[in-house]
Amino acid sequence: MNKKLLWFPLLAALLSTGFLYTVGNIFEISFLNWNFYKETSPEGVTLEAEGSLVPFIIGSIVGFFTEKILKIKKNTLAWYNDALEGLLLRFDSSVRSINQ
Repeated sequence: MNKKLLWFPLLAALLSTGFLYTVGNIFEISFLNWNFYKETSPEGVTLEAEGSLVPFIIGSIVGFFTEKILKIKKNTLAWYNDALEGLLLRFDSSVRSINQ
């Protein structure tokens, strides 16, 4: 697998997930939020964490579609390159036949 096809979707997923969690924490949107609670009681310290999976799910979807778009672009560019190469070969052969 091409390195671009691995890193771009992963980066898109991580950045979009991080962006959504940041927006959720700044604007206090509950379904985009991630919270940590630390409680100190006589029995000891209790650490609780709660968070929404919505940003993670949206980030995964963004990564999936980024991968699909990259694959479509790669295939389309390969098709255009093949077509352009064929046109150039025809042009070259027609120019050679005119010069002879």
